[in-house]
Amino acid sequence: MEAESAVGSLLMKLGGLLADECARLKGVQGEVLSLQSELKSMYALLQKCATREKLDVQVKAWTKEVRELVYDFEDGVNMFVHEIGTEEHPGGIKGFFSSILHRLKTLGTRHNIAEKIQELKSRVIEVGEQRERYMFDDGSTSSSNDQAIDIDPRLSAIFAEQADLVGIDAPRDELVRRLVEGKARHMKRCMVLSIFGIGGLGKTTLAHEVRRKIGNQFDCQAYASVSQTVDLKKILLVILSGVTKNDNNESVKVGETWDEERLIEKTRELLYQKRYLVIIDDIWSKAAWDLLKCALPENNNGELKCLETIVLRNYSWELPRGLTRLKHLRHLHVHEDGKLPEGIGALLALQRLSKFNICDSPVSAVQELGNLKNLKELCILWEQDEPSDERYKEYFSSSLVKLSSYGLRSLSIFSRRRSTSVEFLESLSHPPYLLREFWMRNTYFQKCPKWIAPLNRLTVLKLDVWELEDADMRLLGELPALLYFVLWVVALRKQRIVIKGTGFQSLNAFHLWSGLPCLTFEERSMPKLKTLKLSFSACEAESYGSTHSGIEHLQNLRNVEVGISKVDASGSSIEVAEREIRHAIAKHPDNPKINILYYTWAFGRC
Repeated sequence: MEAESAVGSLLMKLGGLLADECARLKGVQGEVLSLQSELKSMYALLQKCATREKLDVQVKAWTKEVRELVYDFEDGVNMFVHEIGTEEHPGGIKGFFSSILHRLKTLGTRHNIAEKIQELKSRVIEVGEQRERYMFDDGSTSSSNDQAIDIDPRLSAIFAEQADLVGIDAPRDELVRRLVEGKARHMKRCMVLSIFGIGGLGKTTLAHEVRRKIGNQFDCQAYASVSQTVDLKKILLVILSGVTKNDNNESVKVGETWDEERLIEKTRELLYQKRYLVIIDDIWSKAAWDLLKCALPENNNGELKCLETIVLRNYSWELPRGLTRLKHLRHLHVHEDGKLPEGIGALLALQRLSKFNICDSPVSAVQELGNLKNLKELCILWEQDEPSDERYKEYFSSSLVKLSSYGLRSLSIFSRRRSTSVEFLESLSHPPYLLREFWMRNTYFQKCPKWIAPLNRLTVLKLDVWELEDADMRLLGELPALLYFVLWVVALRKQRIVIKGTGFQSLNAFHLWSGLPCLTFEERSMPKLKTLKLSFSACEAESYGSTHSGIEHLQNLRNVEVGISKVDASGSSIEVAEREIRHAIAKHPDNPKINILYYTWAFGRC
């Protein structure tokens, strides 16, 4: 029942927000408590009414009066909270005067709210007297089948105290940034953001914290909850209520007699040429979204063709039809199983493209990748050593060369299978000179590609190779901007890997995955290195009697993390491996922090 929900919401606001502020105003605390008591009585009766399938005319009229009363006052509460704020003040003398100044600035608002409470109380008493005249409390409103009513658990999330929320600031600020930054703010373009996750993660709370922080930047806003059984008319009325609060909800009153088509037309009319914030909570089906989307205008400021970001976390649906007509789309992300759409080359504004499965996509779409002249970040899934169509290798290599010439900044190639070869990319005809980040996961090169050596702007490198030659480390060590380097050597290397004294002059973090501990650091090598991670096999270390050496030459080293694989290793060999690596680290004069981990899987796979 709409009135029941409204009273419940207002009670939570009074108890959680308004009462705390009013308690500081002389003579108001008692009024608030009295008001809460009367509203609680109304709420209990509304719960009883909710159990009845049919209500008589008097009850309907009374519940409608309650709803209108609550809507009017809720606006006042929101404005009060916004103007009073929850400003924090530093401690000491400075904090004392800061607090006094804040209270003086908001003094007028505080007394205004006191007057509003007095006015509201008289209205509540009047509505309560109507209830007594109608004798709602007798058996006429009860049911022989009364059952306990479950309160929507999202209510506590919607009206949670800011002080009680933990870990909400970072995700809230990220969503706020996406909503208000750049062109989306100044040109009033429509943007759709999805908050995805299992139940209980705080998605509703996060959405309402975003609304609380930036809601006043929008011309209108609304919150609508969607159940598994979609009541489109009810949801549209809620949205209509949210965007028409300045006209005393006259549109909502009239809208109750309209059908869905008329409601959609009215909602679109009200949202036209406005910057609006609409939260759709608990939507689980594409069909429901398609219905609700009809109410959101698709022209000028509200056009979906101005959409800049699409994120599909659960890729159980097809990509939206007409996706390639979104000329302003800058970010397109799916979750590993996505297929590149045909016509993707038309998305010339695209800057970030991630997790599309290349070998499952149309060959023509792979070829069109090379048309994306503004693409800066590309993350692809490659899961076939030998794809069914060799053109995948040819077209992807060609597209990658074109993207590199346009200014590709970040490239990630990964697989969900272990040890997937991408050897065909070792011989690119044109190095990606502007590349700053290159990542590999569960994929590998047979040998270190020669095109990596001239990448003078590369700062992050995650490289997996089957074999590593001495010359490779010398060339990699000459990368002038490299800050973070992870190297996985798949095949067992018995020769030592020597880090020359002139190598890796800018590196801050280095992680080596190799079955055999065979690193040697020369003096003055890696002079800025602070974090070192070494992962190896205890079994192989015992078999070849090898360990890392020269760690004491890393003059800025602060942290060392060691990962030891226990596969096929005896207890004694594990102890020896740990003792040897601790001994090598102990030679360092600054006693870096040591953390040793144990793995239960074998090396030899990337």
